[in-house]
Amino acid sequence: MAISYKFLLTISIVASSIAQGPVIEIPSQVTTDNLYCWLYGMGVQNLNSTDCNRTCKANGTSRVCVYTFVLEHYHAMGSACGNCSRGVLEDCMHPQCITGDGTERGLMSINRMGIGPSIQVCLGDLVAVNVKNQMGGTESTIHWHGILQEGTQWMDGVPKITQCGIPESSSFRYVFFVNESGTYFYHSHTGFQKTNGHNGALIVRRPISDEPARKLYSEDKSGHVMVLTDYMHEYAELFFPGLLTRNPGIAPATFLINGLGRWRDPATNRTTQTPLATFHVQAGISYRMRIINAASMICPMQLQIENHTMTVIATDGSDVQPKTVDALVSQSGERFDIVLNASQTSGAYWIYVRGLFVCNEVDRVDQVGVLSYGTADNATGIYPETPEPTQDNPLPFEIRLNYPNASCEASTTEICVSELEGYEDSSPSDILGETNITRMNVTFGYWEWTVETLHGTINHPTTEFNPFQLRPPVILETGIMNGISNEFPDTVMMLNRSSNASFCNEQNKPSKCANGSFCICTHVIELPYKANVELVLSDINALSFPPLSHPFHLHGYKFYVMEIARSNESLTMTGSQSPNKIPPLKDTVLIPQNGSTRIRFYTGNPGDWLFHCHFEWHMSIGMSVVFRVHGSVPPPPENFPRCESFDPIAPCNRNCSSN
Repeated sequence: MAISYKFLLTISIVASSIAQGPVIEIPSQVTTDNLYCWLYGMGVQNLNSTDCNRTCKANGTSRVCVYTFVLEHYHAMGSACGNCSRGVLEDCMHPQCITGDGTERGLMSINRMGIGPSIQVCLGDLVAVNVKNQMGGTESTIHWHGILQEGTQWMDGVPKITQCGIPESSSFRYVFFVNESGTYFYHSHTGFQKTNGHNGALIVRRPISDEPARKLYSEDKSGHVMVLTDYMHEYAELFFPGLLTRNPGIAPATFLINGLGRWRDPATNRTTQTPLATFHVQAGISYRMRIINAASMICPMQLQIENHTMTVIATDGSDVQPKTVDALVSQSGERFDIVLNASQTSGAYWIYVRGLFVCNEVDRVDQVGVLSYGTADNATGIYPETPEPTQDNPLPFEIRLNYPNASCEASTTEICVSELEGYEDSSPSDILGETNITRMNVTFGYWEWTVETLHGTINHPTTEFNPFQLRPPVILETGIMNGISNEFPDTVMMLNRSSNASFCNEQNKPSKCANGSFCICTHVIELPYKANVELVLSDINALSFPPLSHPFHLHGYKFYVMEIARSNESLTMTGSQSPNKIPPLKDTVLIPQNGSTRIRFYTGNPGDWLFHCHFEWHMSIGMSVVFRVHGSVPPPPENFPRCESFDPIAPCNRNCSSN
């Protein structure tokens, strides 16, 4: 049915007293078939923002939530920060001042903010983000981590899989519905731009009456979102593939909480005087807080709040039965929702983020924030009276969740994420009780080189230029999954789903991969539509010290975490480790070093979906694979950008003879 724009204007635009822009409500007549046309008629292409700030109510009308992201090369502790470096906190709050940890450095920013704009919307809203790339010489994309993109597969934000990179001086508008509530985030999926600063929160709320944990908390404030990032003092590209003599090398200098923190110079023992992330509470009230690990490097982060416990009620946007812990470990890409009871009467308390493994044993990386009682939401410069926790004097704990080296089901104090209890299975398929399962083994690890095999010799030079990372002293390695290092195609893969000619997998390797030689190609595993799939993920790397566990993220899906096993343990391959037999649903899960994790999902979302280690360096050296899920994918929006390699030397129909 044709829709009158005049009619829609009269019923859809509501006056707004908030400076964010107009309110645009979506009438029931709008469908996916006429969505873009309707948006154009509403003039959305001319708006920088709209107002979606409201309490999410049952039977509420969905809105169009418009945002504008400007991507730039920018700086921390730069011209906008005045005397911030000298401890003048007012100057640290200047518009466009990015403080980071108080050191001056170049970085990449969204809207000149330390953490990108926080997107906070209601279930069923339409998110429309116009990304303007003003980074000279650099293309970009934005991935909406955890958003399934059902029906909007073209908006997943992976270069050469679902779209072309956004060239400099160009823009790309991402438009998608948010059909599942929870805690998500966004980040660049190009190069090392996430490490350099391109990330932010994406929160989707639903009516409080639909929250299983609604009786546990009374406040879910927009300011109670905690984005954890690792922070270098130089552009991350400087350390790819790696430098032999730089210390630290591929490692963070510190962590940040919502883009804020301090750094102690080990050479001078001086600490910067920049603001700390501060979260304000009132005594006697229970709060929902949302924790997002937006890190890029290999260090797990352990979160604790001084003199407070945390009750976990959700992970990766999916509800779990409440579990109270003292310490919460997360790795890159994971999210946890907690309930914090403001059980103290007054004062301020440390929030402590402690790096584990190499960030504890070698690099000693951590960060602090503040939980403040009875203070205004914009108050800063508040510090607890107790000594600041450090790697040498950390906060104590008794019960910890998601420690990578925990032995699942063997301890009451170390709880694996697979031991969390979900709620009643809502999958279209009875996947937990299903016996007709398509099971696949997926191994990952490194192809290790010598200097001679990677770079050649004087007598035997090489013409191969394979990706690799360098770790001191001279460890040269390329990521592999099922023995293949993934190489992205030269054109958008999803534009040609009818052909697999240029793709490879274990059963279809190119001739160059014969006889066990190094294999690099566009790695695609095909999955049937509407099937129950189980993946057994195994780390084939040998044990090392400090240990290293890998977080893997699946685009387009959530999966049940059935089992996790350490190096010296075996998966049972039956049932799950969850006491109520309903394992948690996640989109990012860790695999212990030299261990295994078993996950299960239903392939009801057709498309080309990336599955990869969420460490930026491992992604860049090929530790990924594309799952091509069969089924019908909606056509791309009209005038969707194309990109491919170009060579003017090509076959022609005319006589090409030189005579």
